This record gives sequence, structure tokens and C-alpha cells, in this order.
Amino acid sequence: MSWPAPASCALRAGAGSASVARRFAVQTLREWGLPQVADDVQLVVSELVTNALRHALPDGMNSGASGAPVQLRLVNQSVHVACAVRDPSERVPMMCPEDDFAESGRGLLLVQELSLTWGWTILRGTGKVVWAIFTVPGG
Repeated sequence: MSWPAPASCALRAGAGSASVARRFAVQTLREWGLPQVADDVQLVVSELVTNALRHALPDGMNSGASGAPVQLRLVNQSVHVACAVRDPSERVPMMCPEDDFAESGRGLLLVQELSLTWGWTILRGTGKVVWAIFTVPGG
């Protein structure tokens, strides 16, 4: 079976990057004929990109002056779709304890709930990739 080529999007540091990532994910999933997973994937992509921009960029990189320090990649393997966000930090993502009254810090809990599985891979000397895998209904 032949799957579509992975789709990638380079993201600059800035307030609109999560929105760009969501639109890219939805458009790509529609092109692949997988709109049924678009809602969950776009929410997870938004969380992963936001975390990368907020917690993984060196000081001064959030100004938007630097190139595209965060990369989003989507991969379609028929029954599963994966999203992966690469950033320049080797800091491991930390899931905050569940707190029903917390106003922030619950993004990775959302990622855990919406995806089949998720995790990260450290790329020694060049950062990390945080990824999530989704089951395609009827795939």
C-alpha cells in the first residue's frame, strides 16, 4: 500500500504560530481524505506547538526575529495518523498534576486523552520531537 508523503510546516516563534499549525493540519487531513480525525489532531497540534513555543525556545527567540525554530510534521499510515513537533530544546515535556481548578498546564493531559499514544524523542544536540498518534476510524 502506498501512503501519501509526510507533510511538514515550519513555524516561526510568534503568537500566530499555533493558528497556522491548526490550519495546516486541517488542510492536510482534508487533502488526505481524513476529516474525521481533524478535530482531535488540530487540538493536539495546537497544544504541542504552543508548548514548544512557550517552553522550548531559548530566551530571545520568542520575539519572532529568528527563522523557524519549530517544525510540525504529519504522517498518514492509513489506520493511523501521527503528528510530530520538533523544537530546539532537549527538555523533557512535563505533565502537570491534575487540578480541576488550574487555568493552565493541562495541555499534555489533553494530548493524552485525545491520542492513542504520545511521547517524545530526544535528538542529542539538536532538540527533541514530541509526537502523538491517532487511530483513523474505519481506516
